Amino acid sequence: MTQLTALEIQLRHRRCRLANCPICENLPFPSVVDGLRRLGLTVEEFSDDSPSGFACVVVREDEETCSHLLGCEQSQGDTLVKPTPCDPLNGKPANLILNMNHELVCPERTLLSAQIDACIHEKFEAQVCKTPDAIAVSYENEKLTYRELNERANRLARYLKTHGVGPEVPVALYLERSLEMVIAIVAALKAGGAYVPVDLAYPKERFAFMLEDTQAPVTITTERLRSSLPSSARRVLCLDSLSRDISRERSENLPSETTGENAAYIIYTSGSTGNPKGVVVTHRNVVRLLTQTEPWYGFDSSDAWTLFHSYAFDVSVYEMWGALFYGGRLVIVPYLATRSPEAFYELLAKERVTVLSQTPSAFRQLIWAETAAETKRELSLRYVICAGEALELQSLKPWFDLHGDERGS
Repeated sequence: MTQLTALEIQLRHRRCRLANCPICENLPFPSVVDGLRRLGLTVEEFSDDSPSGFACVVVREDEETCSHLLGCEQSQGDTLVKPTPCDPLNGKPANLILNMNHELVCPERTLLSAQIDACIHEKFEAQVCKTPDAIAVSYENEKLTYRELNERANRLARYLKTHGVGPEVPVALYLERSLEMVIAIVAALKAGGAYVPVDLAYPKERFAFMLEDTQAPVTITTERLRSSLPSSARRVLCLDSLSRDISRERSENLPSETTGENAAYIIYTSGSTGNPKGVVVTHRNVVRLLTQTEPWYGFDSSDAWTLFHSYAFDVSVYEMWGALFYGGRLVIVPYLATRSPEAFYELLAKERVTVLSQTPSAFRQLIWAETAAETKRELSLRYVICAGEALELQSLKPWFDLHGDERGS
């Protein structure tokens, strides 16, 4: 909300359609109310004889960003913003009015829908055409360009199709952090499948339950990990022992057999209240998230992202495709570095990471590590994106003491 300077929402009917409204997650309702009060924003509910609908007026510091964010041309009309003593605009008229009466009609709607309806791998392939020789992913001393990653994923995707993988066929992944892990994810999507990531730390019973629940006909792993597979695993493909066979497949892009409504992956809940539950996420879900939020951040090919989280945790999806949709570089964080804030701090400086996704608790540990470090490193961070837990603003004070408020968001 740092770019918002004033906001008023008017609910004209309790049953109005809110499908196009932005949603804030992981924030307790009282905290939201307190935040609005501190910012001098006003929320009112009233009833009158007006047609049911939803009107949202957003005043931003720059009109161009506002229009680009919402995809609507500027409308003329009276401002609905009611200044308060702490209103930074001091009554400046609204520069955009967004009306949402059942259907939102915008000049850029058709283009935006087309972008959202693209599949994940299609967005990646489009970026390959733009920056084929840029580094796409790195892990320790290994790296792949966009072209190399695409070609290796294409070969594996074709091999998967010969083993029955097609639209929405579950493909279990049991892999260590590596370039091969990223290749396997991209390949499963290109083959039309829905990947099912299995963390190496999962008990064998949980792994067996996931295989039974998804009926995954294929499990991708390596020879070193094969002995850890449940006996219920069906066709097991070990990437290292099959590398010669896979390399014989063609490297050009495959015709896409999926749409935005097809499943892209299945991630399982913790199972703390019973058996784990598989959550099916579509291509459209992922593409829409990144397409709608990219104007806020301006991600591009100069960015370096960390793949810090387990691929079985949904934050990893944002990390991975946030980099690969926009030509950025994805830095796979070694497992031991994810368990050592000091080592992770050194990696951030060495790799010149610009976009960091963290749970608030993990970020607090990183702050402590930097505060305690005898030698302070120069960080290149543009954004720190916190998710997964409620963020306690007081915990960020040491960060701002070190960096000020202009170094990241």
